[in-house]
Amino acid sequence: MKVRRRSWHVAVTYGSVSVVTNRAMLFLAVLGEPCVFWQEDCEVCGGSRRGTMRFVSRVGVRFGFVLVVVLVGREAHAGIACTQAAFEAALQAACSGGSKTITFDSSCRNAVISVTPGNRSRREVACDGVVIDGQDLNVTFEMTPAWWMTNHCDTNGDGVYAETCDTNGDGAPDACPEYEAGDWFLMVRGNNATVANLTVRHFWDGVHFDSATHGNTVMNCHFKKQADDSFTNEEGAWGNTFAHNTLEDHCDKGIQIYGRDRGASSGYDLEILNNTFTNVDQPIRANHSGRFLAEGNLIQEVSAGALYHCQGPRFDGNQMAVYWQGNTVSQCLRGLRVSGDVHLIATEGNLFVRNRYRGLYLYDNANGSPRGLVQESSFEENGGSTSSEDGYGGIAVKGSAQVDAGGGSFTLDGVAMRSIGGNSFLRNKSATDPTLDVYNLGSVTLKAESNWWGDGDPSDQVSGSVDFAPALAGPPQQGTLPEPPSNLQRTDTKP
Repeated sequence: MKVRRRSWHVAVTYGSVSVVTNRAMLFLAVLGEPCVFWQEDCEVCGGSRRGTMRFVSRVGVRFGFVLVVVLVGREAHAGIACTQAAFEAALQAACSGGSKTITFDSSCRNAVISVTPGNRSRREVACDGVVIDGQDLNVTFEMTPAWWMTNHCDTNGDGVYAETCDTNGDGAPDACPEYEAGDWFLMVRGNNATVANLTVRHFWDGVHFDSATHGNTVMNCHFKKQADDSFTNEEGAWGNTFAHNTLEDHCDKGIQIYGRDRGASSGYDLEILNNTFTNVDQPIRANHSGRFLAEGNLIQEVSAGALYHCQGPRFDGNQMAVYWQGNTVSQCLRGLRVSGDVHLIATEGNLFVRNRYRGLYLYDNANGSPRGLVQESSFEENGGSTSSEDGYGGIAVKGSAQVDAGGGSFTLDGVAMRSIGGNSFLRNKSATDPTLDVYNLGSVTLKAESNWWGDGDPSDQVSGSVDFAPALAGPPQQGTLPEPPSNLQRTDTKP
């Protein structure tokens, strides 16, 4: 088959020979001598995206070897049709001797694939190594009718979920359900699966990683206007990844995560990396056990309407460890809430900004009392809204919960750790106190040394027993801080 001239990206490896392409030309480096090959002079064997090539130069010099190449681009998307039936058939075939790589035909570019509710069992993956990749085609899966048209709301408050969530019939939801048995987009019951480059919208649930599964990934996906969890890491699932996704306008939880008891496991059960959550009620919810890394995520409320808001992430389980690194929580109602037997290690440039009640709140629940380490994080303009809840300002602590924000020492996740401080507290408040950066409602002194408070005397910016001396004379980058402890991260991230 002759190859058409296109702008391919090609990666080739053959011993010491490498090929890199740029638009219409292939550059072959052999012993440091570049030769130019044109795509018209190439032959592709098999016609697939992953095949073999022979290269012939313009001057007719033919090399006596075959290079194995990977073609990545927009030339030949040979995949399944863009229908629900084709997708579900491909899922079944993947675990029955068919291809474990599911991609879509070129004709699916910008396609919306309607999925009829009521047959979610056909969208399950029970074997290992399945890849579902929308590539660059902008493929959308949309449940039709949408969740708000399926009569699972309780808008009259009688405890029976039998009404529509679109009470005025305008085709848009105006109430959120509490229905827990709706259709998912996909259930993964195998290991080492990847779901990538898709848009999923209007479902009850998104992607589930089943109990005890591991090595699975959801990446570069977009979840829009969902009723419940767009992603779930089930109990006992471990070594999984949720990365570079966007979630927008969710009624309930964006992602619900479980794992294993922190005292009887190693490594992260789930890594939550570089995602954006916008107007998601509970962006991250963990109410059981597990060890989780959340890094580089943006959690925000932006121009929220009447239905979709951000309360903030919430960890309130038992035997849990949370490594919270470089995340931003912005303009959410309750900020980051931590309760129960949870160990929080918050480091590396977290930002809590303009959350309406507070930035961070640790408090007791029936599972126990949390402990947290906070360093090199910023708390800016949090608080000011009224509520019947306790705990306002930048950091709030209640009951037997404890926080080391500088100068203390705790054993967290089985390791003795200490915070170096380096936090910034600026213009946090409550509805009745215009300067409330740290609010300690507990009986144990809260250590908060070596932090920047906007001025040299933070005595009027704290409430309760707070040890803030010595304070930094300027922002952390201008202050003198000791080197951070080397044990604030897990080294066994992938068990």
